[in-house]
Amino acid sequence: MSGDEFKFIEVPGTLFSYGKYSHTHRATLLIKDYFELQAEIQCDSDIRTAFNSLLNNEKGLVVTPLFNNTDNKAIAGTIENLRQFGRRLKPIGKFRMRIENNLFSDLPSTKGITRTYTHPQIFLQCEEWLKKNLSKAQQIVIWPGPPVTAMKFSEWKLSPQKISGTEAYTSGSCARYVIEEGLKNVGVIGTRDMGKDFGLNMVAEGIETNKSNATDFLLIASSTFKVDCEESLHLFFVRSLSGDQRNVLHAIKKGLYSYPTILINILAPLPTAETLSVGAYNYLLEIDTAGQIIFSAEIGEALIGIDEVIVDCECLGTYGLLLSEGE
Repeated sequence: MSGDEFKFIEVPGTLFSYGKYSHTHRATLLIKDYFELQAEIQCDSDIRTAFNSLLNNEKGLVVTPLFNNTDNKAIAGTIENLRQFGRRLKPIGKFRMRIENNLFSDLPSTKGITRTYTHPQIFLQCEEWLKKNLSKAQQIVIWPGPPVTAMKFSEWKLSPQKISGTEAYTSGSCARYVIEEGLKNVGVIGTRDMGKDFGLNMVAEGIETNKSNATDFLLIASSTFKVDCEESLHLFFVRSLSGDQRNVLHAIKKGLYSYPTILINILAPLPTAETLSVGAYNYLLEIDTAGQIIFSAEIGEALIGIDEVIVDCECLGTYGLLLSEGE
């Protein structure tokens, strides 16, 4: 890790996370330990509740996912909240964490496991290992209902098991369900802390297919919160008339020709939904000014001038790099 150029001027009182035993919660613990923060960790039920907690606590911080480097998926909830509360909240830093999944069981080894539990994304991340080592075990998704449909479960060849509860879409709720129901000969996939806290045995470590799989997280603070860092990363929400990502990137690079050394990265196309922007293609754009003093307003004016593809754009914040796990 490297985070020497990032310093807290103000001391955060609370770190708001959500989904205990999720990768987001693990990222929150990582930030607390790395910067030796004395802040309490409050684990809320979902991303919206975490953002609302921050709105009521100017000395707090929210840790929330921005982008997964493997499945090219931006986290729509993070973008939605940043767009809605942009005048009151701001991103202050980004960090990258490698995603690791482990298999836990009531059994001492994988032998005898007949069912495995977790949420859909983790099953997909561990697909190859499960095919090789637990091909006969039924894969069961614990879920609270939408947004994942039964049709999607069928496509993924997963069996839905609906339960109630605010944390019903996390691997932690899977472990809780297994323990409370007294299920035997089962496996649960999740983070390291989960197995220890629920008294399960770790029977396989690091079962994710892609060992380089990582997620970018943002640290969100109130608009008045102060840190000391080089703010070289600019995050833009862009609406385009083109659904061709390569065409959009080419047009943006052409439109920003006066800034030849900046790095332009379309993090991901965003899903079109009522909470975002209907009727256009939505993209999340991160621009690294590579140490140059360039203001977001200048970049925004240049982007909106790219008439052939850009309908409008919105700056969601300017921030620095906190750290990157594995460096």
